[in-house]
Amino acid sequence: MGVLIRRAATLTMLAGLWLASHAAELPSEDGLRVAMRATLMDGSRFDIDDHHGKPVLVMIWATWCPTCLAELPVLDRYYRANGSGKVDFVALGLDRDRDKIAAFLKETPLSFPVAWRAAPDEVDNLQRLVVTPVFYLVGKDGRIVWRKVGGIASLLK
Repeated sequence: MGVLIRRAATLTMLAGLWLASHAAELPSEDGLRVAMRATLMDGSRFDIDDHHGKPVLVMIWATWCPTCLAELPVLDRYYRANGSGKVDFVALGLDRDRDKIAAFLKETPLSFPVAWRAAPDEVDNLQRLVVTPVFYLVGKDGRIVWRKVGGIASLLK
């Protein structure tokens, strides 16, 4: 059983590396007007339309993604230091099991909103990539101005 798990993990990692290296070949979403509504993990609602006039950094992540788990605390420190005054953040967890996201947040509380992307009431028009993390910067006008597959912590200084 352990061999199968290691092989599956290796295949997942290789697929992620391939997707990350070919991200430029993915269809561009630059200029796309983002639609996003979700119930956050704390029960409140998030609607990106409520954030017009301010940029929003959207992170798509998963508890099974080592890069994501390393990035989230760095993003949280940045958000607490610079956050909602300059840019709003929202994180969309990809896990199929909401409880895994809740358990992570209990161990590692985050200052910015977190939603479960697989929730029945979650709506967004971003690509359904399986590689994580993926970051989108949504401009003040609600349109995507930048996307990055992979970590961004080194850019937040």
